[in-house]
Amino acid sequence: VAFPNNSMAVRDAAQILRDREESNGEALRHLAVARVHDAQGDAPGAMRQYARAIDLYRKRLEISPEEVRSLAGLGEALVALGRFSEAQSVLERAGNVSEVELWLARARLFRERAWFGAAGEAQRYASSSFLEQLIGVVAHSPEPGKVDDAKRFLNLAEDALARAFEIEAN
Repeated sequence: VAFPNNSMAVRDAAQILRDREESNGEALRHLAVARVHDAQGDAPGAMRQYARAIDLYRKRLEISPEEVRSLAGLGEALVALGRFSEAQSVLERAGNVSEVELWLARARLFRERAWFGAAGEAQRYASSSFLEQLIGVVAHSPEPGKVDDAKRFLNLAEDALARAFEIEAN
């Protein structure tokens, strides 16, 4: 891109940096609000906020494609909406960097994959308590292969969480 003068280039560069800062903060706010809606059992509110966070994180990643915190936030929001393959792809883009947010996002991904594998998607936004949902899963006896997959994902979640604790300790 050719600019007629340096001041236009400086102005445009400053605007890009402002947009970058705003989109990251805004995405993080929507992710935090989504977590609150989720914790309170407000599935429609959570889904709207997660979707908005995804849009904002993607916008942020257009500017900084390898920014780990944005990749982790995008991955977490995708996981919350059950888009596991997409989330895993996003989180793998970050590699094995030592960022707590990345490893926590990976732990959430694997935990949710384990739960969905054993319980099914219908349980994600069920209004009953976790214990009641767990009893329902056991009562319906998931297939042995699904149980094995769930165990594998729980082991991966445990490893990712251990890595997050290790990073935080250092």
